Amino acid sequence: MVSGDCTENYQSEIIIRLTATPDPGSSFIRWSGDCSGTSPSIWVDIRRNMTCTATFGPPRVLFEEDFSEGIPSTWQVVDGGYGGGAASTWTTANPGNRNFGPPFVEPFAIVDSDAAGPGAVQDEQLITPWISVEPCPGNPRRVFISFSDYMQVWELEKADVEISVNGTSWVRKHGWGPGGYPIKPRTTILNLTNDLAGATSFKVRFHYYNASYDLYWAIDNVRAFCEDPSLGIEEYRLYLPLVLRMQ
Repeated sequence: MVSGDCTENYQSEIIIRLTATPDPGSSFIRWSGDCSGTSPSIWVDIRRNMTCTATFGPPRVLFEEDFSEGIPSTWQVVDGGYGGGAASTWTTANPGNRNFGPPFVEPFAIVDSDAAGPGAVQDEQLITPWISVEPCPGNPRRVFISFSDYMQVWELEKADVEISVNGTSWVRKHGWGPGGYPIKPRTTILNLTNDLAGATSFKVRFHYYNASYDLYWAIDNVRAFCEDPSLGIEEYRLYLPLVLRMQ
């Protein structure tokens, strides 16, 4: 159902930023039409008449964890490195006393290579329990994950977000490394629809590795959800006509 239309005219080819802001109680789900992606804020290169549609709704939540009571026993922590004492692997104890601000709220999960010290090497995994997608309608099921994360890089350390439908092989969906990492804490939304075709459940792995007396990676607000039209999804269509100015 289209519940709102907006039109903006541009006099020349231009790059603009679109930001979808949901009302309280609603969530942004995705862009469609001439725009794509599951991030609420996107850049659009306008070179022709375009129509972008923002989809909102109360998604069907499959899984949530904010680490308010530590890392749950249903999660798996794999300490693949050595040394570092209490800061050797993923923890909510915040051994480096990091303070990031929103969207992070203490406690959060962090693996802190700097706090582990010069004698430690880290290859650390934080793995969710199995997340069922069977409550999601449709074929294919439109499934997403979101998480808040913040990484600081010193040398060659890497941070991967991966998923598995069999518990043994993993597919990388997102990550950071020396070539690029966030300048401030952020929340990322990933579309898993194609990856989960035919699957009934999946796991998410946060993998921090190649770290030796480097910096850190923090995770908070892990969530899995799917689109469910029965819950009242709404679309807002934005028309972006390009009007070329004659010289």
